[in-house]
Amino acid sequence: MDDLRVLTLRSRLLWGLALLVSNTISAAALIWLISGRTPGIDSSLIVFLALFLQWQALGLTLTKFGIEQVVFAAISQDQTLRFRLAGTAARYIGPASLGFAALTWHTLGLEAGVAACLSLPLDCYAIIKGAEFNARGRYFETTVGNLLNHPVFFAAVSAMALTTTLSLGAMIVAFVLSSALRAAWMHARDRETSGTTDATTQANLWMAAQQGMNYVMFRGDQILVAAAFYHMVGPATPIDDVQMFLFMAKYPELISSVMLMLGAVAFPVIHRSAPRRMEWNHFSSRTRVWSALAGAFLLVVLAGAAYAMLFGKRIGAAFVIPFVLHALLVLPVNMTTYSMLRYGHLPALLRGQLHSIGIGLAAFAVVAYAFGLLYGLLVIVPLQLCAFLVLTTIRSWGPSRPAYATPDNVAR
Repeated sequence: MDDLRVLTLRSRLLWGLALLVSNTISAAALIWLISGRTPGIDSSLIVFLALFLQWQALGLTLTKFGIEQVVFAAISQDQTLRFRLAGTAARYIGPASLGFAALTWHTLGLEAGVAACLSLPLDCYAIIKGAEFNARGRYFETTVGNLLNHPVFFAAVSAMALTTTLSLGAMIVAFVLSSALRAAWMHARDRETSGTTDATTQANLWMAAQQGMNYVMFRGDQILVAAAFYHMVGPATPIDDVQMFLFMAKYPELISSVMLMLGAVAFPVIHRSAPRRMEWNHFSSRTRVWSALAGAFLLVVLAGAAYAMLFGKRIGAAFVIPFVLHALLVLPVNMTTYSMLRYGHLPALLRGQLHSIGIGLAAFAVVAYAFGLLYGLLVIVPLQLCAFLVLTTIRSWGPSRPAYATPDNVAR
């Protein structure tokens, strides 16, 4: 594999497209299920599946403590680093997974709790190793690993729905097995020779808080839906409207999967080193980059309108525009997060996230009171993302503090 730092723009784009395959398949399969077009799956089970996957994603965000972001940012800057994860898993990931599994049991039932307990450690390991592989330019391992996870799960669910009556238990078993399959592949492809300098991540409650707030910034609307689901459904908000909301909420997630995979190959060379300073390593033509971004943003807008037409019923513009705006903000927000972690500005990142969430919640309360709960949910995420970009541009990031430790670099 070529060194990541000398890959051409064309090579980065090709590998970025390769990484998109599994994410696109996963998102398309889930979208198809939520749209209600798959025979043999009850509507209540579809809604539960969407909420369970959202809840599982929240657990994964919290239990991996942001380690994958530190690993990716550090190794993309210094290819000699080699992170040891056994101690981190024993001290942080394992106990956090058990705690969140207990919460899942209480919230969604025993089956969901067991699935979280078994799958969270496996998924944490696979995602962290995938971040390391991407930072080293080993995109093949990550691409195959992702194909072995959700695409396999959705294929199994679809097959069971077409051949027999799909049950919650069978769906949970398929989910856990797909997580185990991906983790086994990542472990088999790991090489001890991938780095020469031992390093340890500074996993702590601050990194967990950063991950949790990042999740709330992007998916706070769906967290509120999951928390208030049984209170929302009724004469005021029919289940069809909730299903429509969840369907449209998957569009920015689909775009996010695209942008994150492209970011895995682009962020090491195009990022922010200060609030109002961009780094363009190895790119002589900035005009071509800006033109490509403008074209991508236009495509996101057009794709959002086309996506809304896939739903079984007509979706109004009020349900489409907020999610398209959310999708457009994915790339700049994630680039800013990567940049602040790369240059050791975690405190400033936390402040920006916390204040942005506060702004979003205030707007949610006002809109929900004036126009209804569902409309409050539509505005909360786009406003949070816009506020985050503004705050991290107009404020100083403060002093730099390392997010990992080596024998020559002891992080504070």
